[in-house]
Amino acid sequence: FLGVVLVAGSIFAWGYMKDKDYVNVTLNSNPQGSYVYVDGMQLQETLTPAKISLSKEMHNITIVKDEFEKAGSNLNLTNETKKNIIVSFDLQPIKERETNIDGLLFVKSDPEEAKIYVDGIFIGDTPLENFGILAGEHSLYISKNGYYNSKPGTFYINENLPGKELYKTSLHLLLAKIPPQQKKSSSSKTPPKNILASFPATVEINTIPPGALVKINNEFIDTTPLIVQLPPNSYTINIEKMGYEVYSEEISLDGNSNRTINVSLVSKIGKPILRNPENNSTNIKLPVEFTWEKSENASHYRVYITNLKTGYKVFGEKGQRVDANGFFVEEYYLTKGATYVWMVNAFKDESESEWSSSDQYKLSTEKEKKIVVSSTVCVYINVYDRFGNRIDGEILCYINNSFVDTLDGLKNGYDVKRRTKYTIRIGSDENYYYKEKTIYYSDKDLPTQTINFTLHHR
Repeated sequence: FLGVVLVAGSIFAWGYMKDKDYVNVTLNSNPQGSYVYVDGMQLQETLTPAKISLSKEMHNITIVKDEFEKAGSNLNLTNETKKNIIVSFDLQPIKERETNIDGLLFVKSDPEEAKIYVDGIFIGDTPLENFGILAGEHSLYISKNGYYNSKPGTFYINENLPGKELYKTSLHLLLAKIPPQQKKSSSSKTPPKNILASFPATVEINTIPPGALVKINNEFIDTTPLIVQLPPNSYTINIEKMGYEVYSEEISLDGNSNRTINVSLVSKIGKPILRNPENNSTNIKLPVEFTWEKSENASHYRVYITNLKTGYKVFGEKGQRVDANGFFVEEYYLTKGATYVWMVNAFKDESESEWSSSDQYKLSTEKEKKIVVSSTVCVYINVYDRFGNRIDGEILCYINNSFVDTLDGLKNGYDVKRRTKYTIRIGSDENYYYKEKTIYYSDKDLPTQTINFTLHHR
């Protein structure tokens, strides 16, 4: 009897402790019947609505259904979380986006094969390359069994301009290993103080212009913009880009710290300053002159003009070479009522290996005036005798065999419809023989027409 009581008590205690360490999560989705991924792993044969139990720690839920956009959320389950919670997702139908992707995301991690979550949605494992993403601020964190999850962070993708290279963001993240004694306590998310020093520091590096090479202790890491995690230590950071002075900085990092480095690179050639047309100029009349300030040490320039709607480059990939600091663009190069961006590069020599870029300016050309074509044409009728003398007497006018008026009554003209054939008959029953003419006017004809008749005496 005592043995039975002890066994029953143990089972009850184990169940009670188990319930304390887990949260019951009810998952709903609209529409239902969606697949469920937890921490990047699909729950086989589980479709929404579903009930699952999750340990009290950070988890990711991703909902997937054919013909719908993925939806996801990060759940940070703690001891304060209720025992039963409900999580719902509204799925949006997949639509063809009117715009292309704005940037490319590259994610590396040490160690590799860590799961990546962007905006609460599982997108794959590290290393990840060329992942297309839209403009805006995005959240990201990665996780791997046996390692502490990376801290949730954000990165930003700039809007892409048609014809320009896609904006690139690189992230290189480190994951601190969980000591063996810590693996048993899944509810503990705070590392012990004795290993805080081994947690990586996060360094964000941004440059103007982007695309600069980043070397840390003379080892190439990636190009800017870059978010990299480094073990606590002292480092030498060099930022290099062709045509710009090398930027160098010594930094010292503590465990679990954050550091941001923003650098405006100094060009070896003076940066062209755009003057005319000014930024956001509208109703620019064609033709138009483009001007900018001269750049130091520049042998020549290239002008780049891109149609924002079509992405078409007016002068091709290499732009228009110009040896002065101004360029007159003829009317046939640009389209009326279109929006363009323009910029100028200054080059040091004929090899064009070193250059400096101006800012980008936006302009809109004057819209083409629409010619409104009336649906009718006003016809004036003149009548002469065979000697060229104007006849103003009692002349009768018939149109399509119907009497309309006398010649005197039609002195203000008579309206006829376009794209319609008319037969006009002029004369009198007593003095002049009748004469006919057939008229037809299209949309291209002028809105006012004159018809001359020569009549003979009876």
